[in-house]
Amino acid sequence: MSKIPLDWTGLKKEPFHKMLVDMSLRHDRMTAVLTNFICRTLPSGSSYIEYDFALNSIEILDQCISDSIVNTPIYFILNPGANDVVDQDMIAVKHSFHKGISYHFNHLE
Repeated sequence: MSKIPLDWTGLKKEPFHKMLVDMSLRHDRMTAVLTNFICRTLPSGSSYIEYDFALNSIEILDQCISDSIVNTPIYFILNPGANDVVDQDMIAVKHSFHKGISYHFNHLE
């Protein structure tokens, strides 16, 4: 048996690198890995992951846009059965964004 070519325990000290390795090796666990990274790394990270059940999806998206700044991209992880693209288009119109110009959708598969 050969030695693993990286100091795996050292990755605990570098959360971003650990996330990249985890996502590379287990792409099926991407949502869990990204959620864990956000909760542990960002200040008040769990507030970005857990949302208020009193709000509907459009209100949540609207709040995300209001809380964001132009230099920070917003990533959405889509769930089966959700119609987030339509909701995002509605919010974009409200904030005077133009599809393909001031906001974009990138579909990762």
